[in-house]
Amino acid sequence: MNRSATPPPTLAGFTWLRELGTGGFADVHLYRQHSPSREVAIKVLRTVGDGDGAAALAREADALVAVAGHPSVVTLHGVGQAPDGRAYLVFEYCPIADLAAQVRRQPMPVAQALETMVQLCSAAETLHRQGLVHRDIKPGNIMVTHWSRPVLADFGATLPVGTHQAEGGEFSPLWAPPEQQQVGALVHPTLDVYALAATAWTLLAGHSPFEDPGDDNTIPAVVGRVRSGRLPELGRPDVPPTLAAVLRMALAPEAGVRTPSALALAEALREVQTELKLTPTPLVVRDQPTDARPGPTLLARMSGPDDADPEATLPPGAAPFTWRPPRDAPTKRGIRPWVAALLVAVAVLATVGGVSAALLGGGLTVRPVTPATTTKPQDPIAAPPAPTTDVVGKLSDGRVYWTWQPTKQSDMHYAVTLRRPDREDLTREVALSSLDVEAVPGRNCARVVVVGPDGRESAAAEGCVDVP
Repeated sequence: MNRSATPPPTLAGFTWLRELGTGGFADVHLYRQHSPSREVAIKVLRTVGDGDGAAALAREADALVAVAGHPSVVTLHGVGQAPDGRAYLVFEYCPIADLAAQVRRQPMPVAQALETMVQLCSAAETLHRQGLVHRDIKPGNIMVTHWSRPVLADFGATLPVGTHQAEGGEFSPLWAPPEQQQVGALVHPTLDVYALAATAWTLLAGHSPFEDPGDDNTIPAVVGRVRSGRLPELGRPDVPPTLAAVLRMALAPEAGVRTPSALALAEALREVQTELKLTPTPLVVRDQPTDARPGPTLLARMSGPDDADPEATLPPGAAPFTWRPPRDAPTKRGIRPWVAALLVAVAVLATVGGVSAALLGGGLTVRPVTPATTTKPQDPIAAPPAPTTDVVGKLSDGRVYWTWQPTKQSDMHYAVTLRRPDREDLTREVALSSLDVEAVPGRNCARVVVVGPDGRESAAAEGCVDVP
């Protein structure tokens, strides 16, 4: 966490539980919604009167409405404005907030990465068919639901196709294409195609293709690597050459050479699944295009003017954005010509020089696995940690000494939320099963959550003590 969150707002119908994360213009908190009774993640502006932040929330809400119901997109439950004037969005609560930390520790098996990326390509294609581009697809913006399904999140950077990027726009250089570094560059779906491929690479390698674990990874160094277009080897012997070739084509620095759409990338990944004798992951996109633009802004009071330019030209060499229904599961006769050309090229390269199988270094452990042949879908996350018990507070010398039953699971830590009269709630993360804090007259309570190495959390355990 780079900064402290601002105090959470008091919202009618919700009870604040704890902070989940903080960003440049908004914080995310976990609340308990009273009716229906459920835990929700609420994203709230950090500052009253932040026009840029409010506009980003408005874009996010409108984009999510445009793709509402897609199984690979995070669910938006509602919008509102806090009593202090800050706008907020109410989301489903996902136990894993992002995949970045998880794959850094343990890259995904190939079969699981393929399944995950086809699902995310479906989400991106659905967004593109609504005339919108996400512009910030990366592992940190992929969450995992209680149903163990990956979903795309954080649509605050979304812009209409044909918009020119304004100065000061933020992007993630480790996953963004070279043209996204340029002020005035045209927003086009191939931005997301590049980011999807960089994300797929990260799921397999444990880090972005433009992060060098043993070298300089400052923003200027990363930007220089992105502009050069030079890619390292994936470094995993279980990644078939066809998959590496598919990702390299989608990571082409020139937009006109790049894989033309998220749908085309998904189809190429499904070709690889067929090659590995896996059942191709279904594509979830509308089988007919829609010419409808998103309707009136859901948060019109927070939105700025639409800056889309209908007369804008395409990126150099890029085809006009069109869509078509997805084809059936791939067969030998159904391989796309450009995919076939890739396969031939890879075969020639393998014959002449071979494909490097060196593992990536820099402290990241890559554990290759044999390609799965089962058709059973892979579960992207393990079960949540078991909750702790016996949260007890004891008074001594003006302090409360909290203890609880230590977990028997390894690599766990605890998130402890302290509630005391006339004090702001305080959340601390500790490795030991104890914590002492200042005693405050009245009822003092501690809420303890066990946090696993992948960020997934247990159910909460709570104890209270009355301080005279």
